[in-house]
Amino acid sequence: MSSSLPPGTNLCEIPALQPPAGYVSNLVNPTTLAPVTWAMCLILTILSVSLVVLRLWMNIRKLDVADYFMAMGGVMTITYTGLIISLHRYNRHQWDIPACWMDGHYLRIIFAGTTIVGAVLFFPKCSIFFMYRKMFPKRSMQIGTWIGFIFTFCIYFPSIPLSAIYEAPKPGHTWDELLRSLAASRDHTLIYWGIVQGSCSVLLDLYIFTLPLPTLFQLTLPLKKRLQLVALFATALMGVIASVVALVFRVDLLHNQDSTWDQARLAICVVTENNVAIAVGSMPIVAKFIRSHVMTSTLFQSLRSKIMGSSDRDDNYGITPNVPEGLDNKDPNKRQHTWKHPQADEYYELTDTRVNRTQVTAADEEDPSMRRPEAVDASRSGINVVRTVSITEQSRPGNKSQSREKLL
Repeated sequence: MSSSLPPGTNLCEIPALQPPAGYVSNLVNPTTLAPVTWAMCLILTILSVSLVVLRLWMNIRKLDVADYFMAMGGVMTITYTGLIISLHRYNRHQWDIPACWMDGHYLRIIFAGTTIVGAVLFFPKCSIFFMYRKMFPKRSMQIGTWIGFIFTFCIYFPSIPLSAIYEAPKPGHTWDELLRSLAASRDHTLIYWGIVQGSCSVLLDLYIFTLPLPTLFQLTLPLKKRLQLVALFATALMGVIASVVALVFRVDLLHNQDSTWDQARLAICVVTENNVAIAVGSMPIVAKFIRSHVMTSTLFQSLRSKIMGSSDRDDNYGITPNVPEGLDNKDPNKRQHTWKHPQADEYYELTDTRVNRTQVTAADEEDPSMRRPEAVDASRSGINVVRTVSITEQSRPGNKSQSREKLL
């Protein structure tokens, strides 16, 4: 642009793009997406990084590959968010941006964001697949997650070499020279690749959402519990919506010269998609934290008892059966139940196994003539013999086994 302008022209007083018919350039206080960019980036990034920190804290003694991938995703998210925020003053229509702002510094930030965006999306989504492998040990799920790993790598990592080829200056050239070259050539190679990547990203997000559904619906759980698990993973739908909207903006870049406005909208969608992926991968940790730290807290139980009443509390936290005086807390081998979620420190492994435990307590109804004399005397004194039978049933579709243990 500067080569076609008269010498001595102040580039800060002219727009970087001629406005379309019916529009007038406003270089002072134009319409801008900067407030939306700041709000979305800060809120979503703070929430997602908080979830990553919570995840690492909950699993600090047993970190696995899913945790490391999610930690890397958190670091990349902070980096990418910083780059997007640094471009906030460019979140205008291009005809409202002074031409002097379009320089090598601007292009370097664009190059950095394009280079790492693939890795930003890669690590959280791969962490979700690692989580699926741990939660669903079925062979079909193991194969499905490997397909997801390969597909995710093929979608996102080509961005690194393509950015180096098309958005970095050749040896011996400067960033300003590259900017003038790009403005003159209008090369759409990376835009086409962005459309391909965006389309595949939509398919990947749909795959992440649907992959666990067949297993969830096959679980021998009450319908309410299955729906709760589906809702837990349904947060992935927000990522699908964000990736679809981002694809629309990628396509719009082909036909619209107002690149700064479209890039600002696209960046907001990418930030949303990435942070949703972190949230999806952290939902089981949030549920575990609520079970093990919130629901068992004195404050929560006190509030719950006031709102729901004591009867509902008994239903959820267990009822201690009446035991004849002198028989409780005497057996050193008797296991004491804490009712504090014994699996709170692990992921729940979701399989199609169902375990039913039943305890039956009944008074001794022997024929009085068959009782021992001392038992008859005890009965006359108001003391009865109580028998407790614990029955444990473990069943799978097509395979049932039972084990019974009698405690007299």
